[in-house]
Amino acid sequence: MGSALTRRQVLGSVLSVLCVGGTGCASTPPTSGRTAQNTTLHPPSVDSPSLSTTIPPATVTSYRDLSHEGQVLFETLLAQGTIERPADTVPSTLEDAEYVQFEGSIYALTVKFIDQMLAEYTLRTTPVSASEVDDDTERVDFDALSTDAKAAFKDALTDGQHTVRGETLPPQLVGHRYVRYEGTTHHLEIALFEIPIRKLSVEKVST
Repeated sequence: MGSALTRRQVLGSVLSVLCVGGTGCASTPPTSGRTAQNTTLHPPSVDSPSLSTTIPPATVTSYRDLSHEGQVLFETLLAQGTIERPADTVPSTLEDAEYVQFEGSIYALTVKFIDQMLAEYTLRTTPVSASEVDDDTERVDFDALSTDAKAAFKDALTDGQHTVRGETLPPQLVGHRYVRYEGTTHHLEIALFEIPIRKLSVEKVST
């Protein structure tokens, strides 16, 4: 009897050593009288900060700091949402603004280049000697001009130039190089410029 007990004790000691040093033994958790449950831990939820807290104050322009033209254009944007304007008609105070604060709200301003140009024609006149006219068919008398051509010519003669956008000059001025006016021959110089178009849009992002 005593010898058998000693063998069991020895056998138990050997199994304990094998389980501790090996990798194939399964351990049985102690029984506490409760059913074990798998529990997945979730990190505590954190509310995303409002957009207003992520806008650097240095990027916000007050409506009052816009030029008068910028204020007028911004109010047009508020009414229409999106507008297109020639680049040289967009005030720099508005074009450079990322956000505009107006009546307690902050608006994101977007200014984009679009693949579109606006044609602008400029007419200038220079008095020359009649002898410089090689082909008389290139010269037209002022009295033979249409009403629109007369107005454009006199505007260029008086102000130094006549400019139109989005339309062409009167055909008689385009088709002739010289105009004879009150005994003097004037050389017509026509220049074409292309003005890039800006697309502006605005969206409220914070109140």
